[in-house]
Order: sequence, then C-alpha cells, then structure tokens
Amino acid sequence: MEDKQALILTAQGRSRVEKHLLAAVQGTFADKAQAILLKGSLHKGDFIPYFSDLDIHVFIQSSAMQGPMTPKLSYCLEFQERFGDLDPEKFGVSQFQVYFLDADNYPTSWTPPLPGTYGVIWGKYEPSVPSWGFMVDRAHSLLQDIPGQIDSLMHRFIDKPNDRIADLVRLLGVYLKPAAYEVAILLGYDPIKIWTKPLPMVIKLVEPVLEDNSWSVFYQGVQPWQEVREDPVLLRKLFAVGVSGLERLVRSYDTAEWGRESLTR
Repeated sequence: MEDKQALILTAQGRSRVEKHLLAAVQGTFADKAQAILLKGSLHKGDFIPYFSDLDIHVFIQSSAMQGPMTPKLSYCLEFQERFGDLDPEKFGVSQFQVYFLDADNYPTSWTPPLPGTYGVIWGKYEPSVPSWGFMVDRAHSLLQDIPGQIDSLMHRFIDKPNDRIADLVRLLGVYLKPAAYEVAILLGYDPIKIWTKPLPMVIKLVEPVLEDNSWSVFYQGVQPWQEVREDPVLLRKLFAVGVSGLERLVRSYDTAEWGRESLTR
C-alpha cells in the first residue's frame, strides 16, 4: 500500500477538521457551547496515522445536557447531522472521538484536563488542577481495572472474523497507553507533568521497572497501521504482545510497593 502522510498532520488538514467541528458545535449548541479542547496524541506529538483517534473535548452548559457526558437527544441528532459527513479515514484518523462534557458537572470518574495536555481550539477553559493524592488514587484505581479489561478484550476477540480484529488491537492500544502513564505516577514521577510527555518517553521510564518491552514492541508494530490492519497474522501477534504486557503489569503491581512513597522527579 502506498505510504502517504496523514492529512491531519498537515496544517491544512487540521484546519479543515477544526473549522468543520467548530461550525457543527456552534450550529448545534449556539451560546450553550463554552469551549473546545484538542487533547491526546495529536496535541502531544505521538499520533500514529490511521491508528490514533482525534481526541476532542467540548464543554457545554448543563441546560443542553442530560448527563455529565451526554447531550439531550435533539442536540445529539443535530450535531451528528452537521458533523457526520467528515470521513476520518480521509484525514488519516482512526475516528473523531468527540466527548461532550457538562461544563458545570464534570464526570466524577474522569481526571480533568491537565495543564500542558491540551490546546484550546475555541472558547475559554479554566483548568482545575487535581491534587497529587487524587492522581495517585486514580492511578491505583485504573491499574486495578486492568484484569477486567483483559478479560473483556479476550472475550470480544476470540470469535471475531479476521476483518474485525483490527478494531480490538486498536482498543488494546487504548488500554496500554494510560497504563504506562499510571505506572509512572506510582513510581513517583510528577503526576501532572508526566501526562504532558509523549508516550515513547514514558515507555522508556516504565519498561525497565516492569522488565518487559511489550509497550515498545506493540507501538512500534502498529506504526505502519494501514498495512498492519489488513494482516490478521500480524494482528494476532500484536494482540498477544499487548495482552501479555498487561498481564505482566498486573503481576508486578500485585507485588510492588508502588505509590507508597512520593519521589519528586
């Protein structure tokens, strides 16, 4: 397959997406929209073409929301109609992951956007910086969820046809990435600053401690995603690598003293 630069990595491509998104948000929510943030790998510089999502957070006034992360039905339908004609594949994006968040009732299960981890596309956003203790507690909680994530992935993988397993390898990457950051936090790295670092830098910090290179192998393996996603043999190998890495992390976490001492780095 011809190797080409993902359009989202160009100034023109990113501008087209942002303008289309802004028009859809303003056309749907009008003055109930407060801010649009760009988060994730495109902001931090570790975006993998055709593999990574475009991660967007849109803050909306409570009157347009039926829950902390769910707009009312009429707004859902209208936004989808306005935004849904934009094809992520044409821009080299796995999907446009647009989260709508209640500006006055932020989801309690989420960590708020941390300074240095996002860019403001439009509007105004006042960051709320969580405490060190909150971030450490969140790290423990998320790592404790990993066994359930592994079980879910394997149940969903086992009966899938070859042309559907690429989606689960991508989902595995969604679990592997934050796990690396949470391990770094429990190792004592500054829990705010660590989230501003690109993933490869964080992997270099945690793999020696875990004595496992599954993260490096997995993320290097998915780099040529346009080719990899069509190769079920390679996809199975990457799935095995990623799941084995998570299993190794669980075993290490169960026996480690992570997070009991604070080491400022």
